Amino acid sequence: MREAIVDYAATRVYDGVECTVKVDGLKTPKCEKCGQVAPDTEALEEIEHAFDIERQQQAATRKSA
Repeated sequence: MREAIVDYAATRVYDGVECTVKVDGLKTPKCEKCGQVAPDTEALEEIEHAFDIERQQQAATRKSA
């Protein structure tokens, strides 16, 4: 594993709604042989923050609808 900067996308389901976020420029460990990304604690916190923002935006959209 070596530290890398990657564009990372993830999808989760919250309250029955699929939510996808993209984190550009995520600093995270990546396998030099196979390219597998293995987010560490710092990267996971950044990904979770992106999901928090997306959930807030979705909630605001539902309220205004």
